[in-house]
Parts: sequence; C-alpha cells; structure tokens
Amino acid sequence: MLRKILFFIDFDRGIKAYRQMPTIGSKLDSFNGYGPGFDFCRVYLAMSVLAWHSWMLVVGQKMLSDYVEIPGLLLLHNSTLPMFFALSGFLIAGSAQRLSCRNFLINRSLRIFPALAVEVTLSALVLGAILTSLPLRDYFTDPQTYTYFFNIAGLIQYFLPGVFKNNPFDTVNGSLWTVPAEFACYYLMTIVILTKAVNKAGWLFALATAYPFIWLVYMLSFYDPGDTGVSSYFLFMFLNFSGVGLIPCFLTGVAIYAARYRIPHSRSLFGAALVILTVMGLAVDSEYMNAPGVNIIINPLFAYVVIYLGLCRLPKLPFYSRGDYSYGIYLYAYPIQQTLIHIWPQITVAVHLVLSAVAVSAFAAFSWHFIEKPILGLRKNFSFVARRKIV
Repeated sequence: MLRKILFFIDFDRGIKAYRQMPTIGSKLDSFNGYGPGFDFCRVYLAMSVLAWHSWMLVVGQKMLSDYVEIPGLLLLHNSTLPMFFALSGFLIAGSAQRLSCRNFLINRSLRIFPALAVEVTLSALVLGAILTSLPLRDYFTDPQTYTYFFNIAGLIQYFLPGVFKNNPFDTVNGSLWTVPAEFACYYLMTIVILTKAVNKAGWLFALATAYPFIWLVYMLSFYDPGDTGVSSYFLFMFLNFSGVGLIPCFLTGVAIYAARYRIPHSRSLFGAALVILTVMGLAVDSEYMNAPGVNIIINPLFAYVVIYLGLCRLPKLPFYSRGDYSYGIYLYAYPIQQTLIHIWPQITVAVHLVLSAVAVSAFAAFSWHFIEKPILGLRKNFSFVARRKIV
C-alpha cells in the first residue's frame, strides 16, 4: 500500500515538474519569435551538405557506395536535409499563421525564385559557356542549354551539353533535386492555410505520420515512370522518393509550431532523441533507412533535435552572422565544387572542401547582399517574421 502511495506521489510530482518545464513556445517568446541558434543550425546544415558533396564528387560512385554501408554514417548523412526541412516548416509556420494565403505565396515566391533564377541563369549562360567541351555555337544551339532553365519551375534538369563530362559525376547542380519537394511543401502549406488547419497540431502530426505510407502505396500501385503528363508531374512532386523523408519532416516542423506551448524544451528529451537516433543508425540496415516504418520514428526526432538547438544560445559565426547565407550556399555549392574538380582533377577531398567552403561562402554573401536581401525587403509588407529575420 505504501509503495502505491509513493508511486502516485512521485507521479504527481512528475506531472508538476513537466508542467513547469519551459516549452518550445515559451522559449520562442522569450527570444521575440526567433531562436538565437537558428542561424547557426542553418549554416551548419548547409555546410554539412557541402562537405558531403566534396567527398562524393571527388571520390566518385564506387567509394560512395562503400561509404553508405558504414553503420551510423548513413543516418548522419541522411539527417541533414530532414532537419533543414523540419526547421523550415517550424519557421514558416509562424508567418503562415498570420498571413492570408495570397500573402503567404507572395512571401515564399520572393524568397525562392529570384535567387534560384539567377543561379540557373549563371550556370547555363556563363559557367556552361566557359567550361563546355563543345564549340560555343554548338553549345548555344543545343536545346539542352535552354531546357536547363526549367529548373526555375521545379522541372529539374541536371545536365548542360559538354559540361563536366570528365568529372566523376557530370551533373551541374545535383542539389536542385530537393526543389520539387520544397515546392510541394509550400503547396501543402497553402492547403493547410485555406482549410484553417495551421493551428491543428493533431491533424498535422497525423498527416506527417501517414505521408510515408501514402508514398509507399503510390510507388507500389500507381507510379508510372513513363508518364510525363502534368498531373503525373504534380503527383511525383508530392510523392517522389524525397517525399518519404523531407515532406513529413516539414509537416512535423509545422505541427511542432502549432503545439509549441505543449511540447517541453527539455534537455532530457533532446538527449533521449539523440540516443534513439544513434541506436537506429547503428541497427538499421541502409536498405531500410528510408522505409516508412523507420521514417515515422526518426522524422519527429530529427525535427525536435534541430528545433531544440535553434532555441539554444549557440555560438554566432562571425562572417555568416552578416546575413542569411544558407540559401546561397545551397544554390551555389554544387556547381562551384564541380568546377574545382574540372579545373583540378587530382584535387584531394580536404583541399577541395576548404576551397569550396571559401568560394561558396563568397558567392552566398554576394547572393544575399545583392539579390536576396533587396528583393526580400518587399516582404516586410507581408510577414511579421520577415520584419525580425528572413526565413
């Protein structure tokens, strides 16, 4: 009897302690709506992708295949983009709760399309023209040069005529594979705003959980790789291979924002999430890492880890604190890294990584200060968040 009484006393104390914990919402409010660690997280994640691509592009496919079989390293690599999308969903949800659907779409369009259009144009008309192995006349009369501009609309084209053909990979900008998934996230947010579900955390968590299984049914029963119609393209945008991880993480980030006053900002939960992710990284075979059953476990953990860190006082990065360079890093890293290999085929991974980081950071700074920031100044008319920090 005494044990039962003590149990309930302890249980009651546990409930009280839980209620007294700071929540994600209270931490966010204490920082006026933007966590002090978000900038660090975004730059770290962007540079992590750059580091992975340095290794991948230099060593080629054979060593790449060996790498992804190493226990734990596949999950470490696969965590970067899901965390990016989760953080994006969390940050965007704040503006989505305050904006009309029209203003939300204007907001997102100003953030995404101008910088993307500049990068695609520079790649097709400048980089391609300089590095192509074809005569310039042949390069500029080849239809592939102009279909490359479809990247701006999310119709991803990876190749330019005669460009990077002697590199281990001949893709011009392989990072753009995530653009359709990003567009799909914004389309979903449009639906969420129109249906007034932006504050309904339960529905959002349910959709994020169901998404990998919807993807599995689509891929097994309905996907036809030979169908190039418009309807097939939009379905594939929502349900392509990236959708099994990235889109649910984005939705989870939105859901966490909706439930921010009910989810603790807890060091213990953060530690538990890291332990579970580490165990799964060591235990789950690479063949099953993207299975829906695995994703419904790891996606919320990825989201919690990056949002928890974003609400901590992480170090400020001197150069990168001058602006939001993460989008520019994402856009310019891959073609710059490919160019380095084209110029210096025997470059080592370490040298490639250092030179890439320096060159890409310079391009990202240029993109921010001369393209993104001037255009994003227009967003202050639409977004409370944009007045504080560009997201």
